Order: sequence, then C-alpha cells, then structure tokens
Amino acid sequence: MQGNMMSPFDALPNCGTETPPGNVLRECEEVIEANFGCIRFKRRMCFKNDQLINLSVWLGSSMYSVQWQEAFGTARWRCNLGNEYSGRDSEQYTWVQEFIQRLLPALEQARAHTPWEHIPAVPVCSLDEENKQCLLEYVPGVFETSPEVQNHFGALFSILAINVQRARQWAEEAQAKADLEKRLVKQFRALPTGVVLIHDWGLKEIGVVSDRKGSRTKRTLQVRGPGLACFRDLDRSVRSSFKLLTKERQDDVPSGVLSAHELLEALARSEELKGQFPDLV
Repeated sequence: MQGNMMSPFDALPNCGTETPPGNVLRECEEVIEANFGCIRFKRRMCFKNDQLINLSVWLGSSMYSVQWQEAFGTARWRCNLGNEYSGRDSEQYTWVQEFIQRLLPALEQARAHTPWEHIPAVPVCSLDEENKQCLLEYVPGVFETSPEVQNHFGALFSILAINVQRARQWAEEAQAKADLEKRLVKQFRALPTGVVLIHDWGLKEIGVVSDRKGSRTKRTLQVRGPGLACFRDLDRSVRSSFKLLTKERQDDVPSGVLSAHELLEALARSEELKGQFPDLV
C-alpha cells in the first residue's frame, strides 16, 4: 500500500495559547518550509489580534540568501551575498553567480507560496532605465525567467543587481590587492642593500635596507626616527607602508636621521631605481 505523498511544503502552525474568554488577545505564528533544489524556502508570519505583525520570506543557502522582511514599521527586500570583510575574496563573484543561477528557477516555485497580499509585486518593466541597465549587466538571467516571476520580483531583482555589482567590485579589489602583494614581494627582494625608504603613511620614519637576517625574512629594514632605532623584517606590513625616498617625499624626512649628504645620495639612488620598482614610487 502506497503511503501518503508529502507536499514539498510542510506548514507548521505554532499558535500561542488563547487567553481566557472575553479577552481577544491572540498570537499565532505560521511557518512554512520547503526545498527547491539547492535553495531553501522559509515563510514565517506572526499575527496578534488577527493582525499581521511580522512577515519574513527567506530563500537561500548556507552562504547567501535573499529575504523580504516586514517588522517594526519597515518592509523591504534584503540580500546577503557576503559582506565587506568575509566577501573580499577573488572567488566571491563566482560564488554569487552560482547562487543566482540556482535562485532564479527557485523563484518560479516560490512565487506561488509568497503572500503577495502583504508584499508589493513590482514588475521588472516598471523599473527605471538605470535599474534595467544594472540588471542587464549584473543579473541578465532575470530576463529569461517567466513573465510571472518578472512581474512579481522586480524590486528584489533591483536590490540583487546592486549587491552583485558590489560583490564583483570586492572581487576585483581583492584580486588587485593580491596582484600588488606579489609584485611587492618580488620588488623588495630585488632592492639593493643600502637603499633608503620612507614611511608612506605619515609616520616620521625612514628605513635602510639591510642584509641583517630577520626573524622571518632573509633581510631587514633598519628603521630610524625621532627616538627610534630598530630592525624590522621585510614583511607585509613593511612592504605596504614604505616607499622609495623620492624628491616628492623629501620634506617628510624627520630631522636629524640623515645628514645633508646622506639625503642627497638617497634621493639620487631612488631616482635611478624608480623605473625598476614602479610600485615603490
């Protein structure tokens, strides 16, 4: 005998206990969940005195999600496609694109179970030209979805495109940063011993490349400043903060750390090396 077939949705009402007769206060929470392939769907609606006080429609995976949230007087679509700290990864944009490829077909199924009486259905065709161009560039698959999905999820798609744009920007910045670090490693390794560098972030420090072995690097930087004299490893923090002592930076040299003759020699040497070490200029 064949068992009862289960719907992809399991409605799980969780209603609070009614108060004694004569008191109309009643709270009720309705939760619906389903799986659309790799995308999970959750709908949560809370009522008080038979009035909707909280609504959440969530679609997503363990990493990324989109959500309609209505509570405390605000109602809007939100996207979680990674943030500025966890999301600055060269693979972030690829992962987001893969998520969207799964999300778009899932919206076909989610549309029928979304409480549109509480959520404004915004057609894609009603968006302004700037938003449409953003969709074309960052989420072109939107225009391959069904007319029903396009007619309902226009507002979500607009927010989604902005977040995808941001994810691509983070990915490009992360890649540019990684490329710069690789170049800096090579250029610092090739710096001649005795070259004078200067701190580029406003600290009154100069550094002389030394053959003295560091704790983690084969060479070090002999750092000098007012009341300061020490050796630092040629590590990432040094690579990101010290540049060649060029004429444009000579006014930042702290007084007393270089003689007039040493300063002229340092400037001349840096002028010779500018072409070989473009990221240190």
